[in-house]
Amino acid sequence: MELGELEKATDEDYLTRTQAFAYIIQKNPDALKDLKELKKIASLLMVDELHVSDENGVIQYSSIPKYIGLDFHKGKQMRAFLPLLEDTTGTKYYVQKEQPNTAEGKIMKYVGIARGNPRGIIQIGLAPKRLMDARDKGEIFEWNHRKYYIKSIKYEKIWICGIVSVKELYRNRIFNSLILSVYMILLCIVVTIFLDRLLEKKLIRGIHEILDGLTKIRKGNLDTRISVEGNPELIELSAGINSMVDSILYEHEHDSLTRLPTYHSFKKMVEKVMEEKNRGYAAGIMIDLDKFKAVNDTYGHDFGDEYLKYMAEKMRELPEQSCIISRRSGDEFCMFIYGYADREQLTNQIEEFWDELNSYPVVLPDGKISHLVASGGIAFLEENTTFARMMYDADLALYEAKKGAPGTFRIFEGNN
Repeated sequence: MELGELEKATDEDYLTRTQAFAYIIQKNPDALKDLKELKKIASLLMVDELHVSDENGVIQYSSIPKYIGLDFHKGKQMRAFLPLLEDTTGTKYYVQKEQPNTAEGKIMKYVGIARGNPRGIIQIGLAPKRLMDARDKGEIFEWNHRKYYIKSIKYEKIWICGIVSVKELYRNRIFNSLILSVYMILLCIVVTIFLDRLLEKKLIRGIHEILDGLTKIRKGNLDTRISVEGNPELIELSAGINSMVDSILYEHEHDSLTRLPTYHSFKKMVEKVMEEKNRGYAAGIMIDLDKFKAVNDTYGHDFGDEYLKYMAEKMRELPEQSCIISRRSGDEFCMFIYGYADREQLTNQIEEFWDELNSYPVVLPDGKISHLVASGGIAFLEENTTFARMMYDADLALYEAKKGAPGTFRIFEGNN
């Protein structure tokens, strides 16, 4: 029973890795087009293969390039996953036993889940390690109506053989076997009782704790931490799961280029501060880099990326205890500044930041020194104002700044 639970726990782990892959490509579909990124995800999830098919069951994306174009309709092993194509909800899954794969005949274990939108199959593959034990066996032959047992071994160039009649060999065997069986039964009872208590204390409880944690993670609670004590292997396993989840969570919540928090993560952090009673005076700020298109057109997109990193570097200089920063998209950034005694003090901080921003040095590819130039919109946080409303008002103020005087900021003044 417990071995069954252990196998179930392993399958649950593989399913969680498949769902983690689905989650990553849902949030970052461009990763499917980048082989290097796919291999990075495979390494992160500790699997050997990643595959995604289209609605017709043909593999379109894979961490193994030669598998692209394989059809799930061909081969008994691949056809087992076809029912997943009929699922439009993205909830069905299939955990396959180890068997030769259709592509190369390699022993593999595959786990697949249905992809809802767009429809298809999301699949991971693992290559299990297999051990084979060999045993030497003797042979029985019959001569002159009597059976004999012969055993032979080779020592250098000499064969050494032993032969005995089966009747002689098995004389007293039944009695001796009965005595041995009684001792073995008693020993098994004692060992079973001992192992049962040991497993209950050291292993089973830990497995159940890991299973409970994996269930929470599978349901989307990526803040779950798994903590197991006692068994070194389970401690290592739980630490590995926590590390994997932390990596996935970090990648999900941070922009891949600037490493600033994503807008989704920014929203969660700001709303948490907005719920605090002693947050002081606060404001939401929308920022747009001016003439960014000209930078890209003149110096190329590679330097355009570096230009965005300059902006992120400048924003990181703001005090973490009173400022939350983020890259929203493209050349747009946003901030939330809080904890000030009055609006004047808060405005002075924003003015100081803008003066430093417009004089922040940027080294151009031709060696010349330029400066960051950005327009901004400010919306002070009022009572009963939602996050969405505050950032919308800041966006309106940003529009006015870019229309009137690029390189400056405007404060949202309501409908006046």
